Amino acid sequence: MNGRNSHTASAECTHSCRPDSSTSNLSASGQDAALLVSLLPQLVHVRGEQRLATLVELVREESRVQRPAREAVLSRLLEVLLIEALRSAAGTNASPGLVRGLADSRLAVALRRMHEHPTHAWTVAGLAKEAALSRSTFFERFSRAVGVAPMQYLLTWRMAIAKDLLRRNEASVAEVARLVGYSSASTFSVAFTRHVGRPPGQYARESQSLRAQNSRAVQTEGALNARTAPAVDQWPVRPGDQETRQ
Repeated sequence: MNGRNSHTASAECTHSCRPDSSTSNLSASGQDAALLVSLLPQLVHVRGEQRLATLVELVREESRVQRPAREAVLSRLLEVLLIEALRSAAGTNASPGLVRGLADSRLAVALRRMHEHPTHAWTVAGLAKEAALSRSTFFERFSRAVGVAPMQYLLTWRMAIAKDLLRRNEASVAEVARLVGYSSASTFSVAFTRHVGRPPGQYARESQSLRAQNSRAVQTEGALNARTAPAVDQWPVRPGDQETRQ
């Protein structure tokens, strides 16, 4: 990779999908990002972007030296690097996915409507109207740019929101069904089971059990670390410190 001419970034995300009422985006936290991962390009090839060259150099420099807060700095730098790479790749030459869809001003309107109003009873015709396109043109253009049909994208978006709500145990199955646009819990359960592979109640219980196990593991690790940490009187004494301690 030439830092001045071209950069190749692998767009891999391990974050969960969480609806945000103010931004209508997915925020990063947790274990499920199937929607974003499937819609991000696997490879981004960018040439002649000085901002990216600078970011790559900062990442390289930070990774070579052990400094305070190194992991936090690297995490933020990599986030910005990914965003800048996706910005640079947006356009008709990008591989099918969300970035390419949002780069199309007509499709971007329809995507934003689905993100902002997942409970609305959307149809292909309704979304095409939002995008100011004919039904057939919208369907073909959306499928080519995003990589999935409009209704499949909407279903995956709704299921991503539902899984996040169930993981966080913030609503009952009936409430989750309503929040993602289903008129009944039974209809939602059938759709969720078909999409995820298990019923929403089971998914919620398994997710919460896994979260509890992870929490206990973290607590146990913390206790072990505290137990094995050297006592204050075992710390190495620097010249001039001995008299102060005595």
